Amino acid sequence: MLSKSAVDDETIEEAIDRLILAHNENEDSHLEAGQSLQSHKASEIIDHLASSIVADKITAVQKNFVCNFESLDSFIFSATGVTPSYPGVVLQTSTTINTYKECHSDGWFNNFYDLTKNLLFQVSAYFNSFDYVEAFFGWGWPLGGAMSWYCGFAIHDGGLYAYKKQGTTIVETLITTDCPTDVNVYRFVVDSANLTIHFYINNVEACTIVWTGVPETQTASLWLSIENLAASNKMLKIGQLLMARD
Repeated sequence: MLSKSAVDDETIEEAIDRLILAHNENEDSHLEAGQSLQSHKASEIIDHLASSIVADKITAVQKNFVCNFESLDSFIFSATGVTPSYPGVVLQTSTTINTYKECHSDGWFNNFYDLTKNLLFQVSAYFNSFDYVEAFFGWGWPLGGAMSWYCGFAIHDGGLYAYKKQGTTIVETLITTDCPTDVNVYRFVVDSANLTIHFYINNVEACTIVWTGVPETQTASLWLSIENLAASNKMLKIGQLLMARD
């Protein structure tokens, strides 16, 4: 009963095909609130079949390194007080003041570290105290018994800090003085384009500091260390380590 056009002989089927094609070619389709693509994007978990993500679907954009510290054979570490404890490693002082423990990788990490790339460092960690202790976990390089440069998290003066050291120049931001009583995930990401480091705890951004003064080709090493500044036992437990770069 619809009126027909005298100048357009398009059929209903052709009109449907035309509108579907226009819809498919519209890159904003289904992106409004409540529509399928927007809901898909906002979902915390998208359910795929188990094992449906196969190797050829994972691009080579990032070089990843994952370590559970099953063995310390590839690390340089203190003779005592550093032990693997799956899935991680424990650094523990004695009750003798100024007991220092460390665990770090060798220089092979130079091939991984590149400040022209975006970099990521993440560990799960537990501390038994922020008081009278100095500790570091991140990237650094030793020189003459001390770190000549360092980027990562630091514990000193009763607080947890986002920390960067280059020679004698230190840039740091206090994150908290409240020592957590459980395991948390600590991550920092180097944004090479904007020369900034973003620090996160349990996926919540804690702070950002500027990344300057470190050469793009700086020698690098995974660095974990702890020292007690009082006659008490201090402990740093590091869980699964993840490092990645473009």
